[in-house]
Amino acid sequence: MVGIYESFNVLENGSAIVLLEDLQELMDRQGKVSEFQIKLVPGDAVEHDKVVREVSQGIADLKDPKTGTSLGLKAMPTKEFVSSAREIQLAHVMAWVTSVIALVIGSVGMLNTMIMSVLERTQEIGILRAIGWRKIRIFRMILAESFCLTLAGAAVGTLAAMALTRILSQFTAAESYLQRDIPLSIVGIGFLMSLVVGLIGGAYPAYRGVSLPPTEALRYE
Repeated sequence: MVGIYESFNVLENGSAIVLLEDLQELMDRQGKVSEFQIKLVPGDAVEHDKVVREVSQGIADLKDPKTGTSLGLKAMPTKEFVSSAREIQLAHVMAWVTSVIALVIGSVGMLNTMIMSVLERTQEIGILRAIGWRKIRIFRMILAESFCLTLAGAAVGTLAAMALTRILSQFTAAESYLQRDIPLSIVGIGFLMSLVVGLIGGAYPAYRGVSLPPTEALRYE
């Protein structure tokens, strides 16, 4: 072992670097290489993308100087290479499935909470309707309550997730797979999903609350 290094990439922190000849010997693949990594000097965004495409096409067009046949090489930008990896695609699918399940559970929970709230306040809603409140106003009131609950839950959940991520990232077994800081884009998506949950979970209770005639609501026990 020559030394230990720390990278800004969490995956690289859990990897090892060895000489090519030693690795080929360990894997019994003498003289063979799985891939090359080519780093281009960054420049203007548009021009840089153009250069990347030209270099990728040039590598794909390389031919054997003796036979003139294609070498069968394929070059891809880093983002395309990572997104095409089967492990990354599987992780994305699992993340979306988990998110959908959480969204459904959250919607059902919000629906149950709000429908119970409406049933317990049926007389109150009847009084508001009797003194002149319009249906749309009561509908907005119930939806606003649903949104406030979901936003409060999103805030608490975000803080808990950030704290848990920081705690787990301290452990050696998890530090190579977790980032300490959660990107703001992920936080924004979480809050947006909370708003969707609030809308889905509060829509039917709000409709249920405004659909009762004031006279029946006042007599409700």
